[in-house]
Amino acid sequence: MKKVLGIIFFGFLICNISFAQQGVLMSGNQINKEFKNKTLFGYYKENKVSFYETYNSDRTYSFISGGKTSKGKWKTRGNKVCIKFNDMNSYECVKVLRHTKNGDTYYFFANNEGVFAGASPIEIKETKKKKVQTSKDVILKCSNSKNGSKSIIINESENKIIFDGYKVNTKIIWGNKVKFMSPDPSVKSKFSNHTEVTLDRITGELLAPNWPSEFDRLFVPRFQCTKVKALF
Repeated sequence: MKKVLGIIFFGFLICNISFAQQGVLMSGNQINKEFKNKTLFGYYKENKVSFYETYNSDRTYSFISGGKTSKGKWKTRGNKVCIKFNDMNSYECVKVLRHTKNGDTYYFFANNEGVFAGASPIEIKETKKKKVQTSKDVILKCSNSKNGSKSIIINESENKIIFDGYKVNTKIIWGNKVKFMSPDPSVKSKFSNHTEVTLDRITGELLAPNWPSEFDRLFVPRFQCTKVKALF
């Protein structure tokens, strides 16, 4: 079930929940009750790749990661949740464990080798026709006393980054560390391999070269980012 199921609560600073805190095994009836019309967000334990997954009441299922969407169906079998993507011939099933901390609910998923992923629900907004996922931009201001400042608007669900006022139209590598080429036309990036700019979403550290200084290519400027409500 490599491309199924996600992990842990979404935010700029990732919630520090250990995968060892597995929680209590859920029954099939509990899974059906709690997963219907619910969207979860997080990332895998092994590679930290983040994603969204939605369990609809009509048993359809959607999975979003890196701007790509996969569709399928979901159901329960015994005390397991099962997913079958449209390009699959059969369902794949895993156990679900429920963990509660400080009033928040976390779902952890396990196969025969143990817990490999987990998830936390995100807000869902009702409309007259359908339920829509609330997706908000995260706005960051990054500064350094010697290197100046940078700004970032980031929205992973839309595969969107606006860096210093320029939209990133090249490949974005999502994870604990977000990597991409600088869209600033004054910054040359032919050697970047899509990793010229690096944002650490755990520490808030940003590595972003300035051009035309060759010195910045040897010692990439560091900035510290903080979350704000607006750029101005």
